[in-house]
Amino acid sequence: MRLYGREFNFSQLMKLASLVGATASPLLLGALRKGPLTAFDFAARTLETYRELTQVDPVPTTSLSELDAFAESDRNIWLDLSHRPTAMATEELALLCAVVKWKNPQLAVEIGTLEGVTTLHISKNTSPACRIFTVDLPPEVAQNMAPRFSDSHLVMRAAKRTQRVFGDDPKITQILQDSTTIEWETVLDRPVDFAFIDASHLYEHVRADTERIMRVLAPGGVVMWHDYRPVEIRRGVTKHLRELHRNGLQIRRFPNTSLCIYRRPVQERVVENPTSSVPVTAA
Repeated sequence: MRLYGREFNFSQLMKLASLVGATASPLLLGALRKGPLTAFDFAARTLETYRELTQVDPVPTTSLSELDAFAESDRNIWLDLSHRPTAMATEELALLCAVVKWKNPQLAVEIGTLEGVTTLHISKNTSPACRIFTVDLPPEVAQNMAPRFSDSHLVMRAAKRTQRVFGDDPKITQILQDSTTIEWETVLDRPVDFAFIDASHLYEHVRADTERIMRVLAPGGVVMWHDYRPVEIRRGVTKHLRELHRNGLQIRRFPNTSLCIYRRPVQERVVENPTSSVPVTAA
């Protein structure tokens, strides 16, 4: 549908209709009486819809077909719906599995373990020779410093866990440390083929995690980020990825998800970037 010179897809129109209906409903006043958090959530959703309808996202989209995923590999992925991530939609988990299966890494890094659901899926969609390092905060740090991170309730939940769903999978190594302090060059004996960043979403944390991974990312290696959204509360995923995009890094987003991806060129030259220590490269 075209309106005021712009094209709108079905999901956008449904969002707009839902928002208008909620605004016009007398139930809205009752909901707002529940407290300021409810009002703030409604305002955030309103702003998100407004930006989606009126602004063009600067980060281009991509797809599995554009990435040539599965061009030379099996299209089947391992997906266990009895284990679902707390903060990830099922279709996003399937997309993550598809990228992992396509990339077939020998060494993978995950930043943000939580229950270990995505860790398990990374393991099940890689070869037996793949080594996986997954990072989460130590329990004592999580309990004492939860308010310093973007999702303190998830930090506290992870701190109380003694077991992850991947159990004693020999491919997986659990690291309990603040990911923003890890110098991967001293931990790994080879470059990273695949990395998934989904820990604290505060800008300084996303930037630190990304910078550290970029230093050890192999030529042709892939990084994915979760929680790229038009409107963020106490978060900086979108801010940092758009910053990297402006500085020349070929960040791409998967439409109708909160996942973004970057694939390092196999042959590249370093481009000077005075605003970020993340190496910006070009083919």
